[in-house]
Amino acid sequence: MDSPLQPGIQEMIKALESQLGYTEKGSGYTKFGDWYSANVDDSHDFSNAAWCDMFLSWGAAQAGVTAQAGQFAYTPSRAAWFKKNKAWDTMPTPGALVLTALVLAAFLKHRLTRKETR
Repeated sequence: MDSPLQPGIQEMIKALESQLGYTEKGSGYTKFGDWYSANVDDSHDFSNAAWCDMFLSWGAAQAGVTAQAGQFAYTPSRAAWFKKNKAWDTMPTPGALVLTALVLAAFLKHRLTRKETR
């Protein structure tokens, strides 16, 4: 069965899923914050910052969809960018990024730290 998602979104999901099991270090360090500092914004060390939105930025870069998804370290900035670019809606469709701040962070933390049972 063909997926209803565009190829770029499928690749982003694959990139994000490839990180299942990754956990931040005791200091809060993540490779996603480190990546963000090296590749998007070198004006600050993001390696120990909250990483949920940088994780999405990393996934978008891996899939080559940064023009569609943006590159942000802060979820409200991504939301404002989507609104400015008329890509914001309250009813998500398949492939949409769903931004809910704490819920998103908790979901990603759960997804990345749970053990796969496959």
